[in-house]
Amino acid sequence: MSDAGQDAPGPLVRAVEATLFAADAPMTAKAISDHLGGAEVRGALATLAAHYAGRGVELVERGERWHFQT
Repeated sequence: MSDAGQDAPGPLVRAVEATLFAADAPMTAKAISDHLGGAEVRGALATLAAHYAGRGVELVERGERWHFQT
């Protein structure tokens, strides 16, 4: 994800973001991948983690599970 004037996030990044926001519990990368039809999601997770770093909401990985936290 990026700031205005830069490239917009791709559909996979958006799909991973939406999946995590809609999840009722933290998810493993494999569970996210399975939910998205087997897509390789690690790059999208890294992109999202960098995008949200230092903001009011951050994407974090704990115990191999990803989730948004405030």
